[in-house]
Amino acid sequence: MKTNYIFILEDSLLKEVGLYSLWTSLFLMNFIAMLCDDTQGVSRDFCIWANAASVLYPASSILNKIYGNGMPSTLLITVGCVFLYLFWFIFAYFGATDVLGSHTIGVANYVQVLVAAIFSVDMLFKSWWMVFNTELYLKYVDDFKNKPAAVSTTPERTA
Repeated sequence: MKTNYIFILEDSLLKEVGLYSLWTSLFLMNFIAMLCDDTQGVSRDFCIWANAASVLYPASSILNKIYGNGMPSTLLITVGCVFLYLFWFIFAYFGATDVLGSHTIGVANYVQVLVAAIFSVDMLFKSWWMVFNTELYLKYVDDFKNKPAAVSTTPERTA
């Protein structure tokens, strides 16, 4: 399997802007749910702790852009692992039946769990792949960053 196919979702399709938009959407959904729903207890506690952990993403995204290689795949196989493992421990600690529900925060938690599950499957595959193929990934990053820009077939406008 070619390395560029493994990381196509984050590096070529969603890119940094898509992933940042996804995080912002989930953050806003949970923020609004917390403002609108006065439910107290485990589901609210889970929502705040899971979202507090999620702020690893925007901070790490900017650090990766400034000091790292700038590749979204690097962000997801590093910080993504930290967040998702932490997320599932928080979920297990609070318990599914107490976290999920039909109230606004409970529904927001359902959405968080669904998105985390999708990204977890992706992350588990890619992080284990990375353990055994680090050199291939480093070559992929180098090739990706050094690929020539697409040639435009549209003539340039002159003033």
